[in-house]
Amino acid sequence: MRLRWRQGAGPAHVVLRASVPGARWDRPGNESAAVQVWLDGAFHQDVVLVHGEEEAAYERLLGELPAGPHEVEVRPHPLAPPRSSARLTDLAAGPVDPRDEGEALAWRHAPWIFTRAESDPWESLWTDTPLLLFYRLATDVLEYQCVFSNEDGGTDTRGLLAQWGRTTDIEWVLRVDRCGGPTTIQGRHHRTEVHRETSLLGRRTLQVVGLHGMVGSEPPSGAMRSLFLPRFRWDDADPREAVMDAHPWTYRLAALEMAREGKLRPETAADDPTPGDLRDYLYAQVLRADKGAPQTGIEIRAHLADGRIFSSTHGDPRQACRRPCPFSTTVKLPRGASPVAIDAVACPAPGAGAVRLQLHKAFHLGTDFLPLPPFAAGPPVAITAAAPAVRLWPGGG
Repeated sequence: MRLRWRQGAGPAHVVLRASVPGARWDRPGNESAAVQVWLDGAFHQDVVLVHGEEEAAYERLLGELPAGPHEVEVRPHPLAPPRSSARLTDLAAGPVDPRDEGEALAWRHAPWIFTRAESDPWESLWTDTPLLLFYRLATDVLEYQCVFSNEDGGTDTRGLLAQWGRTTDIEWVLRVDRCGGPTTIQGRHHRTEVHRETSLLGRRTLQVVGLHGMVGSEPPSGAMRSLFLPRFRWDDADPREAVMDAHPWTYRLAALEMAREGKLRPETAADDPTPGDLRDYLYAQVLRADKGAPQTGIEIRAHLADGRIFSSTHGDPRQACRRPCPFSTTVKLPRGASPVAIDAVACPAPGAGAVRLQLHKAFHLGTDFLPLPPFAAGPPVAITAAAPAVRLWPGGG
């Protein structure tokens, strides 16, 4: 499918609607397909159609274009492994206007993401694929974070659910110093490194490396490349999972990957820490601000009407959330159960400062693995050594 348009000088994007008949992210060997985007007669980027047989829109940035006529074309990928063929239903392209100077800056510096090629050059067609790029804007830095469908290394599924409240991997990948300092990346083993200023079409390149969602700035080696349009601006006063809430399909895709890879045991009981059906969990997002107690681990407990209590840590203090900032966690519950109250429990050291908490929201996933409307939120509370348990939500809506 091909489209021609004319525009003035400035940023442009492409939006394609497509499906892959017979494909779904939890179907081994037929999870997705890839297509290529060509711009003005030259190959520009790849798009992994992660939604499979579900028709969906995929938006990508085309970069800063000169004034005049332009042409975009979407083609079947000539090199990707044979899979179901993509079905393109619509194609739109043209100028795109940022809402403010901050967004314009984020679009101007958005990097190329080259897909991982650790065990197979095409592995992002079925595992740990980049889904979204978003940004945080501070006085001195412009930071980009990437959402991956999972991570094959690092924190196990139990730890992801308890300490992060999700099974996606969200990592900062690039920081542009707004005061003229060096541009840095999160390299292998979570090391902060200076970007080598490798570039393509005037933009920095990031090569996904390792199994933890890290990146390198060496010459790209991945089989596919994408230029995501970072529309979501993260306010770090909120949990990072706000980006997933803005794109709820990310919950579904992550759940399908977990099921396909055999990382879930749906038949396990709620008091068994083995990861189960992700629709059986309470998802809690909590605002947090510490005063002198940054290492205090927070455990979330859900009370049921029959008096039973279930914990985010399953009694293992190593699974408590210790980051002195907003966080997300989950509590495994019996199928169909919903809590009547939610508590936070900690063991602050004697003399430690207060840990201020507020339940931002609590929700479940529906039968389709998409988030249901939040059913709970709460007022600000404080945990101290004298009061190590507080009620985040007293029930009743």
